[in-house]
Amino acid sequence: MDTNYIKAIIDMSQARVDFEQKRFVNKQPINKLVGYDTIIDSLKTKGYAVVENFYSEQKCRALRAEIDRVHKLHENDGFLWVDKYGADKRVFGAEVDSDLIREFYKDEFLLDIAQNYFGSTMFNSNTLAARIDATPYNIGSGQGWHRDAHHFQFKAIVYLSDVTIDNGPFQIIEGSHRSGNALRNMVTMDIKDMTTRYTDEQIQKVIDEDSSKYRVLTAKAGTLVFADTSSLHAGMPIKEGYRYSLFNYYYPSWENKEDKRRYFNCVVKVK
Repeated sequence: MDTNYIKAIIDMSQARVDFEQKRFVNKQPINKLVGYDTIIDSLKTKGYAVVENFYSEQKCRALRAEIDRVHKLHENDGFLWVDKYGADKRVFGAEVDSDLIREFYKDEFLLDIAQNYFGSTMFNSNTLAARIDATPYNIGSGQGWHRDAHHFQFKAIVYLSDVTIDNGPFQIIEGSHRSGNALRNMVTMDIKDMTTRYTDEQIQKVIDEDSSKYRVLTAKAGTLVFADTSSLHAGMPIKEGYRYSLFNYYYPSWENKEDKRRYFNCVVKVK
């Protein structure tokens, strides 16, 4: 067997072990949620959970306008990121410039779900205000299939526009966040390094192995998605219209919030 292949498997396994050791050493008590076992169980088994009607259409409309305003505000100062296709547009730390976006950023229910799934205290580093438009040759939000890391990562995402199969829905391989499945995925895709980004061909091998685990999350505006983004996931290339969404990025309390904000090139100051 290729030594690079063996090393990649060992390195990925070690990354997960190191993270779990940090979680054990730094574990802090949390408030246990009652009545949300379905969400937590779905996250543990599938890597995602869906909550319908989290926001009303009226609120979604207002937030879409806020995203456009915040994007316009930062189009010339380096805080608006746009992909090379002119499709995926992002401002990290958008809670700084919008009271309405800040409500999502500070939502205690979202934090409680994150902490109850994780089993210890966490913080939200920032809220991403995202819009993606149908442009020629775009490859979708997130720029293709990937894992955010080889260990636990967590996001809360709310769709602010209706998302059909043509509007760039979130795609995920169910259960791919779990250690045993992650190792099996590496074998299936013949991964020989610690990359977190994968080709469509590599992902197709995983889907062919068990197509029942491939999920495309189409949904109405106002739908909330919790996701462990150590899962294999991607935004599907957008074929028509647009997709608006907000993302919260949650991290263990032992990490440094300002370091994370610098990493994402967030708008500088939190009110």
